[in-house]
Amino acid sequence: MSAPVADRVLVFAGGDRCRPEDLDGLPADALVVAADSGAEHAVALGWSVDVLVGDLDSIGPELAARLEAAGTRVLRHPEAKDQTDLALTAFRRLFDHVDEVAPHHVVAADPLDDRIVGIVDQRLRLHAAAHGVARVFRSLAVDDPVIGDELRVQRCRARCEVAELFAPELDALDDDRRTDLLAVLDVSTSFDHLDLLTTEHGLPPERVRRLVVDVLRDQFVGAATTPVSV
Repeated sequence: MSAPVADRVLVFAGGDRCRPEDLDGLPADALVVAADSGAEHAVALGWSVDVLVGDLDSIGPELAARLEAAGTRVLRHPEAKDQTDLALTAFRRLFDHVDEVAPHHVVAADPLDDRIVGIVDQRLRLHAAAHGVARVFRSLAVDDPVIGDELRVQRCRARCEVAELFAPELDALDDDRRTDLLAVLDVSTSFDHLDLLTTEHGLPPERVRRLVVDVLRDQFVGAATTPVSV
């Protein structure tokens, strides 16, 4: 059974249970992902679990069976995995369901400005939906080569999306200018860049949107007017 599409993801991990009031104001239609015994916390706090991830070593078999019978998507992983259950949750949510969280609405045939705004909006939706679990996943990648490799794969995927979306403009440039422009487009729309702007610099999403869109527009103007070096 497929997990529902959602704009927000709520992850329940094991450990100490939070207070009900800590969850006040969270969207009721969020996708609820539980890592092992986090399912017990979710159920106790009145949340329906959409996805249960882990080796299921710390959750009662009765609860796991009841959730699965009720439609929860259960993703079992062997105990030999080095990743923590929370990391696996992040892996599944961020990388298997990116198109559900932040679908593309533009293609290479659309006007350039529509594509610029479209890719920025898509990346901002992804960041808003998953920045919390993304940070956990990224921190665990330092000591886990499996997660590190997956992050590199996904960075390549994001770069390829940008290259495909702006192929008409990139293909019109010489190799050096194409490489330079693709690098700036890739970095400017990357998760890390958006995270720095919103978290470290404290910019609100609308200002980040305007800033990144302006940067991309300027880059295309510069690439079109810069003379070819000989």
